[in-house]
Amino acid sequence: MDIAIATAVIAVAGTLLGAIVAGRAQQRAAAAAAVAATAQDVRRDQLAAIADLAAAVSDHRRTLWIRQRARAEGVSAERLAELGAECFITRAAVTRPLTVLRVLVVDADVRAAVDRMVEVTFAIRETEWTVEAADAARAAAVVADDDFVEAAGRYLASGTAVHRRELP
Repeated sequence: MDIAIATAVIAVAGTLLGAIVAGRAQQRAAAAAAVAATAQDVRRDQLAAIADLAAAVSDHRRTLWIRQRARAEGVSAERLAELGAECFITRAAVTRPLTVLRVLVVDADVRAAVDRMVEVTFAIRETEWTVEAADAARAAAVVADDDFVEAAGRYLASGTAVHRRELP
């Protein structure tokens, strides 16, 4: 009878231990899946931030360039005021995606490319009032934009496009 009880105790203990091990394995798998899903969400948000900023800066660059060419061509003060108002709107549209990108993307190369793109684009406003100067400033801003997109693409392709901090 003692052997029967010992066998039953071992069987029960084995069943309990198996259930505990299986439960822990499920917990770890669920945690790994949650981390992977969160990382995928962050990567998606980073890509959206990059695309949104590139689009907003492109719109602002175009608006600044049109205004500077209009100044050079001597358009009316009323038309310049309209273009100035458009520039204000497109400039304001840069702020949100720039902020989101700075929060989500910590890569130094991407941030340097962002700073350069924004700086060169905003500098269009300060160019001489000649068509040639406006065109040259726009061309420099397009190159800076391309450099930003390339840096962001390298960052996303590198697989390090998610913060290194602990994900929930």
